[in-house]
Amino acid sequence: MKKFRIYSILLFTAIALFSMSSCSKEDEEATVADLKVVINSDGTTSNDGFFYAIDDKNFYLDYIKYTIVERHIIVSGYDKTSFKGKAMIPSRITYKQNTYEVLGIKYETFCECSSLTSIVIPNSVTSIGRSAFSGCTGLTSIVIPNGVTSIENEAFSGCTGLTSIVIPNSVTSIGRSAFSGCTGLTSITIPNSLTTIEQNAFLNCTGLTSINIPNSVISIGREAFASCTGLTSITIPNSVTSIEDYAFGFCPNLEQIVVSNGNTTYDSRDNCNAIIETATNTLLCGCKNTIIPNSVTSIEDWAFSGCSGLTSITIPNSVTSIEDWAFSGCSGLTSITIPNSVTSIGTFAFNGCSGLTAIHCLSTTPPSISSYGGTFDNDTYSKATLYVPQGSLEAYKNAAGWGMFQNIVEE
Repeated sequence: MKKFRIYSILLFTAIALFSMSSCSKEDEEATVADLKVVINSDGTTSNDGFFYAIDDKNFYLDYIKYTIVERHIIVSGYDKTSFKGKAMIPSRITYKQNTYEVLGIKYETFCECSSLTSIVIPNSVTSIGRSAFSGCTGLTSIVIPNGVTSIENEAFSGCTGLTSIVIPNSVTSIGRSAFSGCTGLTSITIPNSLTTIEQNAFLNCTGLTSINIPNSVISIGREAFASCTGLTSITIPNSVTSIEDYAFGFCPNLEQIVVSNGNTTYDSRDNCNAIIETATNTLLCGCKNTIIPNSVTSIEDWAFSGCSGLTSITIPNSVTSIEDWAFSGCSGLTSITIPNSVTSIGTFAFNGCSGLTAIHCLSTTPPSISSYGGTFDNDTYSKATLYVPQGSLEAYKNAAGWGMFQNIVEE
């Protein structure tokens, strides 16, 4: 019985110590996220940190530069010689007996700071400026606080060490190239508050395999997810009304594209694995598993660009135009049949289709193409065979662009 009591006391003590340890860790994290620093008149600080005054409006605290702007403070730079490791940004700083809230991180503040490994940003911060952390290759983790409403252009571009990002519910816009080149990024949580994903926002994020676009996003900018070579699936929610050119270009492993049924601007009719602009019947974006529906009338600029996994595609008789760069970089295509409904093929439409050995053109009247030969690769004009309808051989030989094929055969 005595042994049992001793065991019970020891167990209780261990649990209590564990609880105290857990609480103190949580308290510490909360304190760090809401750090308040007082700079005394003699230059000492309440956090026992390094302080150096530049002038009445600018000073260094722990080798990070702060600037007083009107009634608040912004983070504006760092000491390139002495700063390294973790940055802890205070929410409030008392300086010369005035207390200021830290509201922003200025443009290019930590740009190219490879020695920065992590940063704690307080909830007082509302904006992360242009290129604020651009090129911070040593940055492995960051917590974006709930106070932030905008992540500006190139804010985290080239942060190759970041593996995951949680964007808080306060953010409404992700700026141009904000996370471009974050090749280590494998997951990202986008909140329901977001309305705009700007141009190049996630360009070349090769580690992303899937992306959940919330039903609050209205517009997806040009090349927003271009060159995300690991991306295998995307779902476009009901809220999206604008998708710009090449938004998902050069995503060779993309297998599934779904537009939610309630979207009134775009659709993925007939389970086609593509994005179609409903009003114009224009196919905007396809993937290696796309089946072009018979109702599509135009294949838009860049629609299949960089889709090296595409090995075959049937273009239906409803299509009248194939626009610029539409199939550029589809190196897996070995043959293509252009129906007699097509009247025009844009510049560089099949440029980079290095595997093409056969082009079957079914119209007796050659569709209009680039007169200087930019529609196909130079090698394609010499090595591939152009098959044309009986009786139209001379028409193709004499047509601008088509006459560059060295092998034209009637079939």
